Amino acid sequence: MNLGKVSGFSLIEVLVALVVLALVLGGVVKATGAHARNAAYLEDKTMAHWVAMNVIAERRMQNIFPNAGTQVGEELLGRQKWYWRVIISETPEADVRRLEASVFEDSERKKNPVAVLNGYIGKP
Repeated sequence: MNLGKVSGFSLIEVLVALVVLALVLGGVVKATGAHARNAAYLEDKTMAHWVAMNVIAERRMQNIFPNAGTQVGEELLGRQKWYWRVIISETPEADVRRLEASVFEDSERKKNPVAVLNGYIGKP
């Protein structure tokens, strides 16, 4: 039997390589999960912003000068029902009203809004 120089990796070298590979793959999985969560958050934020823009645009298109007060409603956008609240308030200019549209994921509108958008509407 020839007991010459044996080539290959020792068990310790293989175990160290596996530990390094496990650490790297763990980091990749964590980063991928964070990316997926961030993408979902940005999608929700964008949809809620669009709902707020739609609500303000609808008030402008009605061509009615609104009284100060609060209006609530809901809208289906992006396979999700969004709940909105518009606070109409007076401004120093008598012919202008301020609209603050807040969009929520919950029907109670008690959690923090996903998006808030301010707009103004003038007397027609």
